[in-house]
Amino acid sequence: MIVRDVQTTVDFYTRALGFRLVQQAPGPDGLPAWALLRRGDVALFFESRAGWPANVVPLVPSEATVTFHLDVGDCLGVRAALPPSARVRDEGDGAFIVADPDGYRVRVAPAQATVTPARRAA
Repeated sequence: MIVRDVQTTVDFYTRALGFRLVQQAPGPDGLPAWALLRRGDVALFFESRAGWPANVVPLVPSEATVTFHLDVGDCLGVRAALPPSARVRDEGDGAFIVADPDGYRVRVAPAQATVTPARRAA
């Protein structure tokens, strides 16, 4: 996924959502150009918008329609680890949706929860 600031994104996903940093590489400016994160079987790859050639215009997050669904054992613990500025929407049954620093949505739910058609439509 294309993000504005790779380090800000890594910090959010590792500190708040329990991912671990697997690998990253610096760009010409010394800042992280990309990062690979993992949580269990889930791997996420984030790349700096600055790393794209000038003639390639990636989607901006506000145009993206991506929602990740993350099953966790402790929704309350994950929610408590979110930064105070996090935009959170309750989904019921302990589940919630939080926007990451670039506006991508992450639905956090108890591991046993299922997504019903009614919830998908919401």
